[in-house]
Amino acid sequence: MMGPRITTIVAVFNGANTIERCLKSFVEQTYNNKELIIMDGGSTDGTADILTQWAAHIGYWESAKDRGIAHAWNKAIDKASGDWFLFIGADDVLASPDVMAHASAELQQGWDVIYGQLKFDGGPHDGQVIGEVFNPSKLRRRMCIPHPAAFHARELFCRFGQYDETYKIALDYELLLRKSDLRARHFRGVVTVMAGTGVSSRQLVRSLGEARRAQRTHLSDPAWRRELWYWLYRARSAIR
Repeated sequence: MMGPRITTIVAVFNGANTIERCLKSFVEQTYNNKELIIMDGGSTDGTADILTQWAAHIGYWESAKDRGIAHAWNKAIDKASGDWFLFIGADDVLASPDVMAHASAELQQGWDVIYGQLKFDGGPHDGQVIGEVFNPSKLRRRMCIPHPAAFHARELFCRFGQYDETYKIALDYELLLRKSDLRARHFRGVVTVMAGTGVSSRQLVRSLGEARRAQRTHLSDPAWRRELWYWLYRARSAIR
């Protein structure tokens, strides 16, 4: 019996140095009911040439200027045929060839998001693995689901719309906050390995601001205040 169709979505811009590793990790997946959609934002470093070489393994790709990652992801969703969507970066890789095969057994109807763990490769968080059991109250305070390791049900986008282009960093968090009774489930196992290059303090400040905007829009309580020290710790770690 064939499992659910999984669409992997990659947004890239000038990713010639890393995109082949990403593509290879998808092609090597033992799971057959899969699809790859790549949205290139008009790269000028040869990324499009690489995508042309790998075109036989890509369900759809285009190279055109876009309005940012939310716009790229939204365009990919429109092209996707999967029951579940996995969004990874051009410098990310799937952790092992059996990632999708393992995850497919977990992808059951009735859940909005099912996610595994994310591992950092390099940078200040080298070797760190994140991905904890889902807690609705924690999600109200901060993004606690590792987005590049999360499989999103198509139904979530059908009911609550696509990514908000006014968000540049916290767009994944804002989407999940739209559903007050989000059904998310965690399973053990590393799904994605992310280049751990760190996040600048400027990006963290912007991320915090966007997260707070999402909370003001979708929540009625000031639970975010209890996480202030968490964000300050992350900012301090990034500066070091």
